[in-house]
Amino acid sequence: MASSTSSNFMPEKYDVFISFRGEDTRDHFTSHLHEALLQKKIETYIDNMLNRGDEISPALKKAIEESKVSVIVFSENYASSTWCLDELVHIIWCKEELGKIVIPIFYNVKPSHVRGQLGTYADPLAELEECYLGKIDKVHEWRKALITAANLSGWASMHVSPDSKLVKEIVEDILKKLSRVPIEDFKGFVGMEKRIEKIERMLEVGSRSTRIVGIFGMGGIGKTTLARAVFNRFASRFEGCCFLLNVREESKKHGLPNVQNILYSELLEEDRRSTSYTKKRLHFKMVLVVLDDVNDPEQLEVLVGDGNCFGSGSRIIITTRDEQVLRNIKANEIYKVEELNDDEAVQLFHLAAFQEVSSPKKSYSKLVDIAVNYAGGVPLALKVLGSFLRCQKKEKWETALDKIKKRSSNKLQTILKTSYDELDDSEQSLFLDIACFFIGNERNFVERILSCDIEVDNLVDKSLLVVSLDNKLWMHDLIQEMGQEIVRKESIKEPGKRSRLWIAEDIYHVLKNNTGTEAVEGICLDMSKTRDINFNPEVFQKMYNLRYLKIYNSPNGNRESNVCPYEDLVYFSDKLVYLQWDGYCSRFLPENFIPDNLVELIMPNSRVDRLWNVSQPLSSLKKMDLSYCRDLAKVPDLSHASNLTTLSLQGCRSLNKFPNLPMNVTSLNLSKTSIKEVPDISYALNLTTLSLHGCYSLNKFQNLPRNIRSLNLSTTSIKEVPSSIEYVSCLEIFDLTDCSKLENLPTSICKLKKLQGLYLSGCMTFKNFPEILEPMECLVELELDRTAIRELHSSIENLVGLQSLHLEMCSNLESVPNSIHNIRSLDYVSLWRCTNFKSSPSNELLLCPDWPESSSSLDVETTLMGAWDDFSNIGDESRRYNFFHRVPAGTGLPCSSQEDYHDPMILD
Repeated sequence: MASSTSSNFMPEKYDVFISFRGEDTRDHFTSHLHEALLQKKIETYIDNMLNRGDEISPALKKAIEESKVSVIVFSENYASSTWCLDELVHIIWCKEELGKIVIPIFYNVKPSHVRGQLGTYADPLAELEECYLGKIDKVHEWRKALITAANLSGWASMHVSPDSKLVKEIVEDILKKLSRVPIEDFKGFVGMEKRIEKIERMLEVGSRSTRIVGIFGMGGIGKTTLARAVFNRFASRFEGCCFLLNVREESKKHGLPNVQNILYSELLEEDRRSTSYTKKRLHFKMVLVVLDDVNDPEQLEVLVGDGNCFGSGSRIIITTRDEQVLRNIKANEIYKVEELNDDEAVQLFHLAAFQEVSSPKKSYSKLVDIAVNYAGGVPLALKVLGSFLRCQKKEKWETALDKIKKRSSNKLQTILKTSYDELDDSEQSLFLDIACFFIGNERNFVERILSCDIEVDNLVDKSLLVVSLDNKLWMHDLIQEMGQEIVRKESIKEPGKRSRLWIAEDIYHVLKNNTGTEAVEGICLDMSKTRDINFNPEVFQKMYNLRYLKIYNSPNGNRESNVCPYEDLVYFSDKLVYLQWDGYCSRFLPENFIPDNLVELIMPNSRVDRLWNVSQPLSSLKKMDLSYCRDLAKVPDLSHASNLTTLSLQGCRSLNKFPNLPMNVTSLNLSKTSIKEVPDISYALNLTTLSLHGCYSLNKFQNLPRNIRSLNLSTTSIKEVPSSIEYVSCLEIFDLTDCSKLENLPTSICKLKKLQGLYLSGCMTFKNFPEILEPMECLVELELDRTAIRELHSSIENLVGLQSLHLEMCSNLESVPNSIHNIRSLDYVSLWRCTNFKSSPSNELLLCPDWPESSSSLDVETTLMGAWDDFSNIGDESRRYNFFHRVPAGTGLPCSSQEDYHDPMILD
């Protein structure tokens, strides 16, 4: 980790700089990556000059220095360009001296070739040494940079295909490394830099002490935006970082232990529950933590203590409205965020109202002064008011400003409420829905159930809503509080007369006392937050305008309450678009419920044995989840549910008949049901995912749709796979794990040209792996462990793209054919506990000169000890390193030797 002090920082103009060899990847991979980054609003610098000189320009060096992340696309001819090599050297310098993030991508080249300058990297470097005899240090500098970059965590195209998937996962990795948080972009805020500089001085980044810096100020003043700007600037300097947004709200909703788990998981970059061992690991890690919107000293005590639970050099930033919280924890420094001065306030308002910093038309100048005066230097007020007045005529400005003048002294709340009042009815309804129910939800989900894409855009334009980079919906807490207060004031004393109910005690009151009315449009109840409720089965009869009903068990809740009627429910509103009720108590849905408008039906772990007695049109239904409804014996005819795309009946043990499917279904989960046979469903051409895992009674299946990409038949009683499997031409993942009666596969399996993973682990009677009659270029992972196979046919060499071969605990396996050496992409072979392994090339397997250099891991433990002894005496240290250096075939795993885990008998 770079140890340079904060004075080394340069302004970061770009998020990502891409270094690439134009002739190799400009028109395909790199252009796709660039486009994907731009779609995610990631500011990217790409040098598209076709004619380059011998040395990179100062402007290009500056672009590298001003980028948070540099992505290096290593391709076949990268090393033949001195321009690319010079870029690489400067990128590595920026990493080491400025703490920049570097991500290598090995596109159609092996990391070992880049690291060791082998293959297509050998000749160009040798030629450069001849050309630069007088400047041999420069060549050494290039070689060192190649080694350094190749040892960094990165991505390899041979491990992730197709390119579209590789690009998607790289972009997700970059987003994570940029440490984005779901709150509005701070670009366009004025007066930011000088405030950052003050906090930077307080942080003293580079010193080895642990420091806590507090940021406090009124709501809407910009504390979170400022903290994020500081976080994004410094995050790459630390070994771990986490920005915990809305600690106050998240603690209230999910509990402090859950918030602590999120913190630890982010800092360790793994799913981790709070343990003493975890705390010991964090004690040696230099981290950057931001705790946003803290309002209780207990939150700080649980999450960070006095800061000494983290490694030396760690920094903790806390934002709060209450300065006393910071005094209690004895923060090293406290920064008060002041209101913007007059010039800054005018500039920010201009940006919001006119989308430019310069002065508007003179005719608006007096109105601008009035508006800025009302907003009082508060950034949130300036943005919301400016966005509201944007593109409006002068008369509208005068009316709105006059209304603000006449209202209460709390100008900020008045400005927010004025902006809300000017929304049309559909926008107001959506605004209140989001404020009460959908903060943090995926935009696609909200738009799917509420049909509101245009309204979402309008709320974003008015600065009332933010769509984060990961496509989730967020509001400033003051805006959310305003929306919830509007709902509360609909009926201060009786919650049953409000349009939306989300507070557990209010919902308890309404259900227990049957006080619901036609005003109620939405209910969202976390059952872990309430007491047991037994209520009148007619409780929803007066709520005939109910559109949204969610009664659920929080995965982080400490308890489960029973929320159920005395008898079977008698009424649901026909206006329901979303119905989720975990553990629904009744045996069926109300008979008079006509779900014409229902978009999603989610009722896991319920007691239903049927849904309806008569067929329903279900014309709007898109998703149905009845997982683990153990009494459900029959599913209604769904063939006319033309919009249904996702159906999950997992764990419905009483279900023994395959459901009638609509043509448009894309995902079907029938795992752990009692289904015995899969009928001909080839008509379901949109079906891409089918899971029948754990269907113990299933012993055969017929024709499947050709577009299925993932087929899971694991732990079934399948005896054979029909030769017609070849017509499932889009299949990518085929899982037959623990099919104890399966004996073989048809030779037609080689017709599956898109197959990437084939899993046969635990098929105890599987004896013969079929001949591979045609090349299979996409198959990268083959699992045959715990099977009864004795040998592999020599045609296995036709698995030309294979990277990982698992043969562990194949007690009958006696040999592996020499042709396996011809699989140039093979990275991992495991023969662990193959106790009868005798003849195939034990020595040859390790030592044959034709074995591909990329084969980086062989798990030998007890099987090949003699071969290990022979191998250990070989004097060719470079080959020994190349072979045993582990490069896991898993997606996105590090390519360096510095990993946290090792297999037995594998050297680094």
